[in-house]
Amino acid sequence: MKLIMQILALKTEIYLDRIGILSASPTSLNHLEKFLDIAEIMEDELTDIVGGDQESDDSCLPWECGHNHNEIMVNNKDISRLGKPIGKSPIVELTEGELTKIVGGDQGDGGNCMPWECGHNHNEIVVNNKDVSRLGKPPIVELTEDELTKIVGGDQEGDEGCLPWECGHNHTETLVNPIEFTPQGVEHSEVNPYQAQLFTIAHLIANHQLARAQQSLNQLLKSLNRSPHADALTYLVFARALAERFSSTLADKANLYLQPYEISQIQLFNLLANQVPLVSLVSQLAIDVLVDACIDQNEVTLIDIGIGTGRQMVALLHQLARQRVRPQRLHMIGIEPVKQSLSLAQQNILNLAHELQIQVDFTSFCKEIEALNGNDWQWLTAWCDRPIINASFALHHICDVDGQDVRTSILRRLRQLNPSLIVLSEPNADHLESDFLTRFSNCWRHYVGIFQVIEALEIDQVSKDGLKAGFFGREVIDVLKVDNTARIERHETAASWVNRLQQSGYRLKTLSIDDSISSPLLTIHNQAAGYLDFNYQDVPLVSLLCAQA
Repeated sequence: MKLIMQILALKTEIYLDRIGILSASPTSLNHLEKFLDIAEIMEDELTDIVGGDQESDDSCLPWECGHNHNEIMVNNKDISRLGKPIGKSPIVELTEGELTKIVGGDQGDGGNCMPWECGHNHNEIVVNNKDVSRLGKPPIVELTEDELTKIVGGDQEGDEGCLPWECGHNHTETLVNPIEFTPQGVEHSEVNPYQAQLFTIAHLIANHQLARAQQSLNQLLKSLNRSPHADALTYLVFARALAERFSSTLADKANLYLQPYEISQIQLFNLLANQVPLVSLVSQLAIDVLVDACIDQNEVTLIDIGIGTGRQMVALLHQLARQRVRPQRLHMIGIEPVKQSLSLAQQNILNLAHELQIQVDFTSFCKEIEALNGNDWQWLTAWCDRPIINASFALHHICDVDGQDVRTSILRRLRQLNPSLIVLSEPNADHLESDFLTRFSNCWRHYVGIFQVIEALEIDQVSKDGLKAGFFGREVIDVLKVDNTARIERHETAASWVNRLQQSGYRLKTLSIDDSISSPLLTIHNQAAGYLDFNYQDVPLVSLLCAQA
């Protein structure tokens, strides 16, 4: 093997001498052995790489990993004209044909510039005809000039905005492929460099390249912390969620950067209930449906799954009090795992019922609905006569039991109570997805839509930032957790809930929308499947479903 290596090294030395490289820098046998390893990436695959320590980069190209291993990309035929030693020369004076192959395009670029020189799109396409999958790297294919120049990260101090291959130095920038990492429904032209880097990191995580992902994430956090970009907080929220998957040190750094945006839980609670239409409008519509179901009934049993502090049931009592015909007696059953919240709900409901002179009995189950045992269900069956069931942003919290999905079986259990109506309010997003990159894309689409709604609200910026970082930012962390089974915010699409309801024996009830109910931010769509969608700029965010046994 050593003899073969020496022969190859000699041939390479003769070749390098012929093109003028050795005259600039004498090369040892060890250096040539290193060069032969680098030569796994052939010139016609994309370019040659010369120099570099090559100890930890798996022969990656500088723009693939974002690290500088001191490689120099060259065109062997013309490198001698640079007249500089290997490892010292910047990549300059190379034409399109010398460095890579470009096909198509109108070539209306004046000086026949390379894609990375002008940053403009002349409809040219950079191609890599050869298979580089053997190196464990995705081929760079079908990148327009504008897409190729998406550079993210980097300290940008002292480099005058240069690209990694222009100066030969590492400013910690990373080149990304927006085609591969662009979320569904987002045009390439809309991809911000920070967004592109987040998707690149998610891609690395999905492919178990955790060391590279962590290093890139650390650089991104530093960059975002001092970024004046208007959406820097959005990117920081997602970066913090990704940081939680790594070391506590990285997560602590991200949390420190977000600390100035935190506001009190009481403020968040009031803002959500009163200012965010994704909660307030949907809750009001759900209450309207529940009130309609109570009218003309002498006695009503109402089960509220995830009752919290009883805010929605308090609003229902106020609305019932304004009706001329209302139930003579209400039996409310609150299911809530947080003891303090459940106790407060009972207190709030009974105090108000006394004030409004509405007879209300209250029964509580301090547990998750999936934790109800046989005796609990037996009691519900005995005491519930055609109950009305409300589940406001609650059923997506149902966890698997012994590794099994139990959501449909719980809906079937509820169906056995013969409910006159079941009302579900749920986020319309697929965060049950086990594939991390797909879930990240779904999460991005959903929460960026929510953040855009928040940004359009007529509230102060401190409140907007607090909602993003303090409330919904916590949900993003949960959605992107390492352990999918330990998560709480496991949202499903409305179509998935429709399927579960139908499998459980329910019939979807068509909802009518009062003309007086509207939002300047959200559009409400009455879907043919039998539910209401609340959309922002054509992105469905929340759904309201009603069904009957």
